Amino acid sequence: MRFDVSEMKTLAECSRKWEISSRNAMHLKPRGINSNLAFGTLMHEALHALYMGSDPAKVLEQALRELPDSVQKRVMENIITGYVAGPLKEDLEKYVVMDIEHAVHLKFPEIPDDEICGSIDMIVWEPTTNCIHGFEHKSAAKFRPQVYIALDEQPRVYFMALKQLVDDMNHEALERWAAQGKPVDKEPVPYKVGNIYLNEVKKVQKKFEYQRTPCHYSDEVLAKFKQRLIATAHKIHALQDGTLEPCPEPSYMKCQMCDFANICEMYQDRELDEEALLEEFSEEFIKRDVDHLDEKVERRIK
Repeated sequence: MRFDVSEMKTLAECSRKWEISSRNAMHLKPRGINSNLAFGTLMHEALHALYMGSDPAKVLEQALRELPDSVQKRVMENIITGYVAGPLKEDLEKYVVMDIEHAVHLKFPEIPDDEICGSIDMIVWEPTTNCIHGFEHKSAAKFRPQVYIALDEQPRVYFMALKQLVDDMNHEALERWAAQGKPVDKEPVPYKVGNIYLNEVKKVQKKFEYQRTPCHYSDEVLAKFKQRLIATAHKIHALQDGTLEPCPEPSYMKCQMCDFANICEMYQDRELDEEALLEEFSEEFIKRDVDHLDEKVERRIK
């Protein structure tokens, strides 16, 4: 069984929402495309292409072609042109891009059959410090408040994965060195764990605004968080085997913002039946046949 941060957050929010949307349960999604998610996907693809050396004019042209209205086109143009003139130029001078959409596969002895999965938007090497960093690109109307960043689960999972990556890189470097007969002049300098950078841009039409926040965690913080990941895995298993029942967990704002509000309005506290649900709401929801992480990789600009 595998789960990611999004599933972890959904489960903490409402176990019925988890039941409907999880890859480990019904795995349904709305038929309609969320415009904010679609915009974010296009922005990610554009930044990935730019960091890989694509022509900015062609990247912008491709992104604008897929946007439905003039406002979103102006916002995207502002983001891409502002990013090319500002942080992109500085980053390409400072970092070497190592990987785009770096797959996360975290496993713990306490839950040997489970995996925490995900995808770090970008992995870079900083030659001057020999640090390996991860980047997560975000677009939103407002920057995230610092208190949310301080508690967010996603950079914690990705920092754990970054540490694992650096350990693997150092181990491979030592193996290559040993295979060469351990020449003194070629002894590898260990890579260091850098930061997970939350790389945010505002969705505005004129002035380009971005914010970059470094996330770095102590072993104590990660040990505490690891216990939350393990507890999440145990809870998912309990929901799957029926020892724990997925129930609606109402909240005024949560329910208003939920994609599956119509289902709860009809079913209320009754147990959900997947076949009947799909028949009743066939025009609104569809069962995923591909994991959303795999969908993301398929859409990536090469």
